[in-house]
Amino acid sequence: SFCTLLARVCPTRILLHRSMKHLGIFYHPGATAEDRKRATAWAAKASTEVEIVVESSPDKVLGLAEVERERLAFVIAKAGTAGQPPGVAVLASVMAGVGAHIFTILYSHTASPNASWRLDVADQGIHMVTHRDDEIAIAIRRCTSHPVLPERQQAADQHKYACPICGIQNLDAIALWEHMPMFHVAVKKTRRALKCPICNEYDSTIVVHIHDAHAPPGHPEDTSRRGIPLYSFGLVVVRRKSDGKFLVVQEYSSQGYWLPGGGIDAGELPDVAAKRECLEEAGVKVKLTGLLRVEVTPSG
Repeated sequence: SFCTLLARVCPTRILLHRSMKHLGIFYHPGATAEDRKRATAWAAKASTEVEIVVESSPDKVLGLAEVERERLAFVIAKAGTAGQPPGVAVLASVMAGVGAHIFTILYSHTASPNASWRLDVADQGIHMVTHRDDEIAIAIRRCTSHPVLPERQQAADQHKYACPICGIQNLDAIALWEHMPMFHVAVKKTRRALKCPICNEYDSTIVVHIHDAHAPPGHPEDTSRRGIPLYSFGLVVVRRKSDGKFLVVQEYSSQGYWLPGGGIDAGELPDVAAKRECLEEAGVKVKLTGLLRVEVTPSG
């Protein structure tokens, strides 16, 4: 029975709060009362119907994920302090056993500031690396705003779409556009061209295609109404005085790390665009101290 199986997987907990719409798991090998308080705080900050269960055993994480796969929306794993983060293997196992629609977060004060480590983790399919509680709360809120289990969703109508990679359904065009880089930031190319659910075109770089071709109307990335083939871009070089490190952002479709920047809107001043893009992409407010370079590339 369900209760027997759940008791076997989680002997210290007989029943979960099944009135909650979504479930999340926080894996930490040395879980303490503080970790449970932290998980409760994440759920409270997310302001959504979610229960977060704290587990200290990989087997219990996988067992609970299988039992509760209908409600499971995300798994957070605490990383180690040296070498390959042990939490990565647990997260990868959940995605392999339950599905790619499970959002995975590596919680690590060591990996988070290390760009090389973050990129390695992303290449293994992990969606997010952070050590900030507010960022985790935002991620929880976003990944629980969409349906959880693909095969249990109602049939999508003409205004709803399914993700061509993980199968999550009932996404409108804007939700799909937001979902792709959030869940599939590390997907470079698929083995075969996938059909875009919006325009029915086939593309092996489907994440890039949806991002570039189907931005929400009026969004800075929307190119559908640009009548003049003139594009202006700005890049921001941000150097932190305390340690001399430069600010970079992880690009979608595993294109590595780049300087924050983006398109300059019509009528927008370059310095205003630079500060806006830096805030949008990196969440950092900057003070510009000068202009490094201007490039013009004529096009025929």
